[in-house]
Amino acid sequence: MKKTVMLAAIFCWLLVTGASAQLSGGYEYQPFLKEGKTWLVQYDKVPIERNHYPNDSCFFYLKGDTTINGQVYMKAYRQFIGSEPIYYAALRETDKTVYMIHGTRSESEESTLYDFNKLTNQFFNSYIFEDQKGGYIVCTTGDVKIRGKMYRRQIVEEAVVTTWKSDGVFAIYEGIGSERNPFALSSYCTLLSCNDGENSLYEKGEEIDDFYDQLLVEGKTWLVRSYGPSPDCDLLYTYTLRGDTVIPGLYGPCKKMYASHEGTFWGQPDKSEAEYVGTLCEIDFDHAVYLVAPGSRQGKRLYTFGLPVGGLFNVHSDGDKFMVIERDTVEQKGVKYARQAMGVNENETFIWVEGVGSETGPLYNGDNGPLVGSNEQLISCTWPDGRQYVTEYGKKYLEGIHNSQVISNDSDTPKYDLQGRRVTHPKKGAIYIKNGRKYRE
Repeated sequence: MKKTVMLAAIFCWLLVTGASAQLSGGYEYQPFLKEGKTWLVQYDKVPIERNHYPNDSCFFYLKGDTTINGQVYMKAYRQFIGSEPIYYAALRETDKTVYMIHGTRSESEESTLYDFNKLTNQFFNSYIFEDQKGGYIVCTTGDVKIRGKMYRRQIVEEAVVTTWKSDGVFAIYEGIGSERNPFALSSYCTLLSCNDGENSLYEKGEEIDDFYDQLLVEGKTWLVRSYGPSPDCDLLYTYTLRGDTVIPGLYGPCKKMYASHEGTFWGQPDKSEAEYVGTLCEIDFDHAVYLVAPGSRQGKRLYTFGLPVGGLFNVHSDGDKFMVIERDTVEQKGVKYARQAMGVNENETFIWVEGVGSETGPLYNGDNGPLVGSNEQLISCTWPDGRQYVTEYGKKYLEGIHNSQVISNDSDTPKYDLQGRRVTHPKKGAIYIKNGRKYRE
């Protein structure tokens, strides 16, 4: 039992070490218990000895109070479609914790159903089935918006292996409960909807805004300058996301990344067309990005966004902790970006930006590597709809190009516009970047 719990804890640690999203200013606790609240639940797979069968739906609802051992509880009922309702449980809520006494248990057998005080990597017990309890590990927490209202969300995983295999991680929402069965966190149930008697709070499949700027977007490009070990080594790299793929063992969407470059290497012209350099996979629930190198089936964690200050990303072989030194936001053209300063101390930091990656380059996060700026810097990251993030280095670089002498077009070397975007069909008379300099077509 202890070994199983430890393994589950280690699994969550590997996925989201220290991850805990920052809560927005509009957050306030949403209570779970309210007179007249209803939940519609779908039973997807049910043991044969049950009196109901797969694909049955039922309502849970709260109606009336009762006093047990001097404390007031709200009564919950369950009603299968076409059947009479039955008393299910008594519940009370205090200090962001929900307690339950199942209808088949004695009045002294109160157990925790939810504990919304739990943070990343913390353990809690709750119901797996109506008559069984089990342990859970909180993988990450954060605030989300559902139908215009803010809720805290916990992403959890079963820490104890049961006869019913867990379907991996799942979400629990304040005020709504589990996306499975809200009164027993069973893997064989699915929550279809929740209504508080006045408003619909949740519908399965609807969009949930977790304020995360996704990194993997088809057609997104990065422009990176690599100026190498010598003044006569100066290359511009273009990284592009193009095409979907599947990597076994990684839960999120995966996209292939290609890179091309142009410029000079040891004083000689050097360029290449787009070549496959790896696959990026983005894990939705913990905002992590993994890199799978060409020819490999194993993913290496490249980023975990949303870590709090002090949140640990990795421990180096010498014992140094690579963690979040500082968090802030920056705004460009009306768009706000969350940033993390990563490093072992404030003297050597690497900037990560949600939706962009590292300001060193999309495939180099700075973890256990050379100093920032030793050989390459990100100029810009551009979305296919034209949105663009330009680094401080990129602003100075592009400004330097604007102020440089315009040269003539004397080759067919790949070109970029003044926003750092690659141009395949240049217009006569327009000004572009080529080999790191400005010229007129």
